Amino acid sequence: MQNAELTSLKRFLVVVLAAVWCFMPTLSEAQVSGEVVYFDRPSASGSLSGSQTVIYQPPKLSASATSVQANVATVVSGGRPDNRVDLVFLGDGYRQSDLASYQLSVLQLVNTLLTEPPLAEYSRYFNVHRVDVVSTEQGVDNESFPGQNRSTALDMEFWCHDSEETLCINVADAWQYAQLAPDVDQILAIANSAKSGGAAYPFSDLSLVSARHSLSGQNLLHQFGHSFANLADEYDSGGWPDYTGFEPAEPNVSANNAAGMQAQRIKWYRWFGHNGGDLFGGVIGAFEGAMGHQRRIWRPTLDSKMRTLGRGFNPPSIESFIIEMYRVVDPIDDATPEQGGLTGSATLYVVPMEPVGRSLSVQWYVNGQPKAGAIGLTFRLDDYPLADGTYTVSVRVVDATPLVRDEEARSRFMKSERSWQVTVDQFLPVITNNLQDQSVRVGQSASFSLTAVGGGLSYKWYRNGTLIPGATGASYTTPPAVHEDDGAKYWVEVSNLNGTSTSYHATLTVLNYAPVLEPISNISRGWKETIEVPVTASDRDNDPLSYGFEATALNGQEPPRVNFVFENDTLHITSRDGYAGTFQVTVQVTDGYDAVTATFDAALLNRVPALDVINSQVVHWRNPVATVLLNGRDADTDPLTYTATIHQMDAHVGAEVELSGNVLTARGPAGRLSIFRVVATVSDGAGTATRTFFVNVTNTPPAIQDIKNKTIHWRNGVLRVPVVVGDSDGDPLTISAALVEGQTAPVDISVVGSEVVITLTGEYLGTFGVRVSVSDSIAEVSDTFTVEVTNRLPTLGSIADASAVWHLPATTVLSGATDPDGDPLTITDVVQPQHGTVTIAEDGTLIFTPDLGYIGPDQFSYTITDGRGGYDTAYVEVWIGDRDRDGLGDGWEVEVTGTDPDDPDSDDDGVPDGVEVGGGDDPQRYDPGTDTNPLDNDTDDDGLSDGTEIRGDGPLDEPTDPLNPDSDEDGVADGVEAGVTEPVPPGNS
Repeated sequence: MQNAELTSLKRFLVVVLAAVWCFMPTLSEAQVSGEVVYFDRPSASGSLSGSQTVIYQPPKLSASATSVQANVATVVSGGRPDNRVDLVFLGDGYRQSDLASYQLSVLQLVNTLLTEPPLAEYSRYFNVHRVDVVSTEQGVDNESFPGQNRSTALDMEFWCHDSEETLCINVADAWQYAQLAPDVDQILAIANSAKSGGAAYPFSDLSLVSARHSLSGQNLLHQFGHSFANLADEYDSGGWPDYTGFEPAEPNVSANNAAGMQAQRIKWYRWFGHNGGDLFGGVIGAFEGAMGHQRRIWRPTLDSKMRTLGRGFNPPSIESFIIEMYRVVDPIDDATPEQGGLTGSATLYVVPMEPVGRSLSVQWYVNGQPKAGAIGLTFRLDDYPLADGTYTVSVRVVDATPLVRDEEARSRFMKSERSWQVTVDQFLPVITNNLQDQSVRVGQSASFSLTAVGGGLSYKWYRNGTLIPGATGASYTTPPAVHEDDGAKYWVEVSNLNGTSTSYHATLTVLNYAPVLEPISNISRGWKETIEVPVTASDRDNDPLSYGFEATALNGQEPPRVNFVFENDTLHITSRDGYAGTFQVTVQVTDGYDAVTATFDAALLNRVPALDVINSQVVHWRNPVATVLLNGRDADTDPLTYTATIHQMDAHVGAEVELSGNVLTARGPAGRLSIFRVVATVSDGAGTATRTFFVNVTNTPPAIQDIKNKTIHWRNGVLRVPVVVGDSDGDPLTISAALVEGQTAPVDISVVGSEVVITLTGEYLGTFGVRVSVSDSIAEVSDTFTVEVTNRLPTLGSIADASAVWHLPATTVLSGATDPDGDPLTITDVVQPQHGTVTIAEDGTLIFTPDLGYIGPDQFSYTITDGRGGYDTAYVEVWIGDRDRDGLGDGWEVEVTGTDPDDPDSDDDGVPDGVEVGGGDDPQRYDPGTDTNPLDNDTDDDGLSDGTEIRGDGPLDEPTDPLNPDSDEDGVADGVEAGVTEPVPPGNS
């Protein structure tokens, strides 16, 4: 927060600067109220040029109300605003959509600002706030060319002082927005532009730069040097070479050279000869040229940030920065409030400001006199021997930094004091809450405390009458207790200048942690083995432990005879004098103060022997002996004995068993099948194990090879069938054969050697079954096969078809039947023809008699048999009166045409070939002039084939060709009859 002294200084600077800068026009009374503004133009290399002018629009520093609205965020929080330098960032030319870019620029500039010496060391002295000012348009006025107007919130503009890079702002608008922040000490305004430009309004506590220029951070530091530290420019570029004004008020320039400053003890004379290093300007002296003049004005160093961007501030400028900070910030940030009623027992405190990496100097005073060693952050008057009365207690906090050499300024601004009135009224201490007896366990600490009233109290603690070093407070905590501390007495003497009070003698009781013994599980072993039991015990007090062991009988058993050996946390238990049994073991562990026990059941047992499984035995009845090896085992390695008994089954008597060591021989009854059970026992003298197995006296049945089914002809009479048999036991075998039970057949069945002989004893056709059995006298197996008695079928062979002449009464049909068995054959089952009759002659031939006048095909069938179920059937086809099967009767062909009845009709025209070639005697049937080719099937050359006209045109009583007349009016067209006028014999037209 700005103080009144700082405000007055800035107003004074405005008047002085306006009066002494001779290159400015003469100012009227009204103009004096204007504000001097610095305009700086950085080059790409960081060198600066610029000017100063007076702005005739006075800033509104005292505005208490605002009508604007914007979001406010605190970027850096150094502490409470009333004791910090509050920097407020504003942006101009940022639309709502540009705020993210603005916020990023603020973060980058804050980082540059607070990492620059000396601001970095004093960064905790600053709060930084950001006001998100939103403009209607992007950018600022005259950014690209003069006359370019942008609608922005702060009305920033270039070309505001006859130069392109001069950048101005509406100060009243800026303060209106800044006052939205929690507090305002300096305004840092940034333009949304990359154009070079910057300005400082020291009286208005305002700096502004282009945010997106490459040197914006360094430029802001330079402007902040103007507006906050009241620094002047140190560059010498300008239009007036000689400075002719009064001594400037700025701390970093002087109209006096080094001798003049030294003589007058002004400006930076205290720094002459100091070398701050190249970054901070090197050796400090008086270098001519500053404030835009080349002569008659001097600066502290060859170069600095107020001359060239990128350099550091020189030491006189750094000193001015620090002093200006303390014009705003009180070195004491907090302290005990000044109040009445404070007594000597009250603890006063102070909270100094804290630069980075060091602390401010603190000294406490009583009645104006410093108290030795009282340099901490708290102070209590009763800690000092003072008589009763009222005292003034004060504390002084000073920043003793060597960066400031102006001790007058240090005393005025960098030193702060607080004071209190404290009353000391001491009396003999009164103990209001006394000590109490305490109980703790080993390893724990006991806390004793009391409450006493009185002034200037001091405490001395005692243990069993011995002073405890360092125990000087109202409470005392013992070291971790041990057993030896049990019963110790503790008391405290409370003293002040008026005497001593002694507390109650409190007793400390130290409780023991009993040992912890882990549970032990029951366990058993063989009586010849050692039982090993891990015994896990612990003691929280780390007391040494001792162990004891006891064995007692269980369930009325005999007292255990065992030995105990304990080593390496393991209890070893062994049998004594052959003892075997179950008992209880009690383990006791003691730490010398307490004892704990654990019990478990233990067993040293005789382990029963084991006997391997014995498989059932199968022996043959001819040698019914089974030999078995008995495999017994004993975990205790006891000697073993074996016994065996037989248990008869199925009333079989005569089995017996023998033992020789562990070899068991079981023998069944001779000459028959049987099964019996054997029980074998192994014993170690105390326990037994048994195994039961069966002995099966068996016989392996004989085997007979499968016999295939057989066939025999009834005439052969005898069938021999080989029988293949075997016996795996080598028993002699007996073969027998007979008809399958329930079947009959005229056969005789016998066995000759290894053959079954089957003889037919009567006539028989059919199938019967034969069962063949083989026996070894104990078991019998059989096989069954069938025998089929068969007869072969007769065959008819070829039958000569006889073509009877149509007018003959009968003809003979020959039969060529044979029988492979030579059986006599007879004809049966004659199926008569449709157009005649078949009779059987005495010699077995067939006589076919056709019906009178029938000419054409016919058929019949007959069957022959051998009288034994064999037969064959023939189907016979005959042509009656038409041997060449051309549809023309044999008599017509002979008598009418004079041709061979076997002569064919090649062209199928109804006229035999012999007629067509001139062989006939009927001139009406053949006209050489009209048909000379016997193969021409269109005899009348009417376009219709003869075959078509005879057979295909229609019924015989209708003309077959309407273009061909029926000359003889017989209902057959001339084309069919080929010019024949005589009626055609029946069956030929």
